[in-house]
Amino acid sequence: MSVRTKTENKHVIDLYPEGRNGPRLQKTFYGTREEALIYERELYKAFHKEGKAHNKTISELAEDYIGWMRMHRAEKTCHEQRKMLHKNLLAFFGAMQPDRITPAIIQAYKKKRTDDGARKIHRMVNLELMCLRRLITWASEQGHCDPPVKFEMLPYRRGIPQVITKEQIRAFFEHLSPERRSLFIVMYSGGLRRDEVCRLRLQDVRGDVLLIHGKGGKARMVPLTHASRRAIDDQIKHLDKRGYDGELLFPSRSTGGVLTDIRKPLATAMRRAGIEGRITPHMFRHSFATHLLEAGQDLRTIQELLGHEEISTTQIYTHVDLVRKKLAIRAVETERE
Repeated sequence: MSVRTKTENKHVIDLYPEGRNGPRLQKTFYGTREEALIYERELYKAFHKEGKAHNKTISELAEDYIGWMRMHRAEKTCHEQRKMLHKNLLAFFGAMQPDRITPAIIQAYKKKRTDDGARKIHRMVNLELMCLRRLITWASEQGHCDPPVKFEMLPYRRGIPQVITKEQIRAFFEHLSPERRSLFIVMYSGGLRRDEVCRLRLQDVRGDVLLIHGKGGKARMVPLTHASRRAIDDQIKHLDKRGYDGELLFPSRSTGGVLTDIRKPLATAMRRAGIEGRITPHMFRHSFATHLLEAGQDLRTIQELLGHEEISTTQIYTHVDLVRKKLAIRAVETERE
């Protein structure tokens, strides 16, 4: 191995995993020469550490992992993970075995991806590292390697979610077709993601609760409100009238398959209701959480209803509530203090 300095903060590391007579791999490192030398030592240990005989490289595992995702994960999730792997992750980690990826190597990847100092890319890098961690976790469950090493994510603060008022939601519902009204009522009343509501099956209606298949294949139970129960009953009657014999609760009118876009009826209803500004399907989920918080519900319950893995993800809605309170208190503020 050797380190060749191109510029003050750019260095190329030559790797010969199979010896000097084997193929050469190159890694570009951005940082000081001292940091590049540390990274070189980590790579040397990684490529010369005695590994398990059956331990595949990340590139080899990625092929099987993508095939597994096609069968067990939503199409959107599979597409996003595959894109992250092929765009950045495999170019950096592809030749490595998962057991040989150290925290220092993870740090070098962060440094490479954020070399321009732009914090806006931090979220994307964090998503990529979560994708890598999921792949290695899956590989460890298949017996190919040990569980992934622990590492910290890059600092990133999500923007405060935008919320639709209850008045706007009521006006919006009034200007939807009956079928789409049922979909959006169920979506808002349960805090569902777009894919979750579009992939709901008739068999997921379990009395007064819905079985939701969320991100990562994780299931959760969401109680039905009176409004969502009526909306589902109306939708089932509509499907019976159409003679629909499929399994989806809200199938596409044209194909009978999964709805791929619900923005058109959203835009039409907004126009008819005279609602200006920007409203997206995901804002109904934000509004659901915020309205629950305003009604005095605790964060842990909201976390479970939304299907958030970490309570920190749900805590963003406390910031939304605080902003709204600050705006409301201005109504009693005097012009001079």
